[in-house]
Amino acid sequence: MNKRQITFKLLANKAKYLAVHIVALHQDLTLNHKEFYLSQKLIENGTIIGEKITEMSSLPSKEAILQHISQVLDYLHKTHYWLNLLFESGRVNEPDYELVNQELAQLEQIIQENFTIT
Repeated sequence: MNKRQITFKLLANKAKYLAVHIVALHQDLTLNHKEFYLSQKLIENGTIIGEKITEMSSLPSKEAILQHISQVLDYLHKTHYWLNLLFESGRVNEPDYELVNQELAQLEQIIQENFTIT
């Protein structure tokens, strides 16, 4: 396995764990807090990250990969925004917030360390 494959596998695994936690958070928000709109935004943006990362491994050019990386970063930032809004409004507890926030930060760090976005 080359470095690119290892990086994509690492990103895909991290994105999957993020998505699993976001799905659980979405379920809690809708069932226990009756929060539908903001939790929908969170799940839409948070789960598409893994989809975009999975697509990257089969892209033919560096330019296409960098375009997907840019999209992933955009979805990371949107997910962070919705997560912060839910936390600051008291809908998400601190442990859940910290877990998802840490996963978002780890994904962004891996991307910054392995891809040059200009």
